[in-house]
Amino acid sequence: MNDLSQEPKLVPGRSCGPCSLCCKVSRVGMLEKPAGKWCPHCAPGRGACMIYETRPSECRNFHCSWLLSPELGPDWRPLTCKMVLIRRPHQILLLVDPGHPTAWRQDPYYNQLKEWSRAGVVATPRQQVLVYIKDRVIVVLPNKEVDLGPIAHSDTGDYIMVRELTVPNGKDWEAYVLPAKDVQSKQPGYGS
Repeated sequence: MNDLSQEPKLVPGRSCGPCSLCCKVSRVGMLEKPAGKWCPHCAPGRGACMIYETRPSECRNFHCSWLLSPELGPDWRPLTCKMVLIRRPHQILLLVDPGHPTAWRQDPYYNQLKEWSRAGVVATPRQQVLVYIKDRVIVVLPNKEVDLGPIAHSDTGDYIMVRELTVPNGKDWEAYVLPAKDVQSKQPGYGS
């Protein structure tokens, strides 16, 4: 989950309401809760968090992008799309409900992910588009997807890398995991 230093400004008229999908799809280290399983403190559809007042800072500081981004329409509401979108400076993360593992491949989501990927490979800073289904990571590239399979959580210091390649027909990209022990002073998430 993302950690914010100050209370973000929510889109007027938007709230979590009955949604608690983040309590299922997110990993919560402070609770040792794995991604893709309901938090034991969540009562979905019955009032959500049972420890709301004492919930960990990971949960307290988390707001999905649908709550923060007015340009995301009602299709991106987590209860509607079965996914939680998180935007960071170098990454766009889509945490998919494992009960609906192909939701990200449906329209309008897939087309939007591809658009973000095309923009991300030329942006400054560059931006990766990553689909998480539990611990399985799929990198969405402009011309394909690369399924990295299950990978260790980012606490290990490993990086997901994307590298641009020049090929006879134009450009291509590759994605891979760079172990923490091999990381030198590189910009996180981008190979040379």
